[in-house]
Amino acid sequence: MAQLHVEAVSRSRPALSAVHREKLVQRLLIDWKQQVFGINDRFLKCVARAGTRYVRDRRNALNAVAALPLGDVLLYQTNGAKIRSFIKSKIESCPAPATIVAHSLGGIACVDLLALGDIPKVDGLVTLGSALLDRFSL
Repeated sequence: MAQLHVEAVSRSRPALSAVHREKLVQRLLIDWKQQVFGINDRFLKCVARAGTRYVRDRRNALNAVAALPLGDVLLYQTNGAKIRSFIKSKIESCPAPATIVAHSLGGIACVDLLALGDIPKVDGLVTLGSALLDRFSL
């Protein structure tokens, strides 16, 4: 199956999706009367069942934890200009040069603010937990 996939792609032909490849492999195993024994499949199925059970038993708590950051992101997407304006006013009220230290979505908002306009008082940005560089020098 892997070789067929490589051949199709190399000839600019549409390749089968992962789902269809797996179905075809399973069909060939049945047709050729083959059986695959391995710890990986059994282990993965066992882990998947345990993981599903774990998540199902804790669904409400996990939803509550996931909803808070999601709500923050939606709030920022809706009111980003106001939030950036607030941050800008705080930067302008402090003595120059300023180094901004921001966490998580605050780091994203500060990068957006710096990218959108000229804020001459800022000489650096330190972000934590925002999937950006640890230190961004201007």
